[in-house]
Amino acid sequence: MRSAALRSLIEVVVPPLAFFLIVLACWDVITAAGFVDPLMLPSPRDVANQLHYGFSSGIFWPHIGTTLAETLIALAISIVLGVASAAFVAQSEELREVANPILVAFEAFPKIALAPLAITWFGYGIGSKVYLATAIAYFPVLIATLAGLGAVPAGQQDLFRALGASRMQTLIKLKIPYALPYILSGVNIAAIAALIGSIVAEFAGSRAGLGRLILYANEVLATDRVFAILIVLSSVGISLHFATQFARRRLTSWAS
Repeated sequence: MRSAALRSLIEVVVPPLAFFLIVLACWDVITAAGFVDPLMLPSPRDVANQLHYGFSSGIFWPHIGTTLAETLIALAISIVLGVASAAFVAQSEELREVANPILVAFEAFPKIALAPLAITWFGYGIGSKVYLATAIAYFPVLIATLAGLGAVPAGQQDLFRALGASRMQTLIKLKIPYALPYILSGVNIAAIAALIGSIVAEFAGSRAGLGRLILYANEVLATDRVFAILIVLSSVGISLHFATQFARRRLTSWAS
């Protein structure tokens, strides 16, 4: 049993790790041979040095904290608004028909274009970042929740009605639990969307955050630092993904 689990772990870990090491080796050879201007593509060693300096000096930590706080607050708001509005819309077919074109228009609108307005409305603080990140992360939660609520078997709903359950009781005790795997799948997408929204808003104007750090490094042509920050940002995104996946497995183990 243990050997099977170990073999499965190796099959999952080794191929991407091998691919990463091959890419890293090719990158190192290309930059060491001078085929590419270091200003365009810094060497892995320079990027590693910037990573070490950023963490050891403490420069990265407050910016990571700022971006992560913006992302998590926006994600929490998106979950509340997305689940609540989906539950409201799913109450009747008439509401669905009225809301559907509005939702399509909302999704089609390029919300990243709101970044300059977000700065105008909410200033350079955390408010503008949370606003834009919420606007981007809200829709995945809404759509996933609507799909989950719409997938509840009619027979189970009929049983609840036969037992005299109210609409609210049916929603809380049947529909939301049944839709939970769908909701958490939407949250997984929304977490990355919220992170993107936070970074875009920081690009538009901010005093702190990983987006602000990238802009500053780019202004002084410190490409190796930009790459280092991008690696940090990717790590934050991967951590959010695995955190939401872990929550999904723990909260919906009954559905597997």
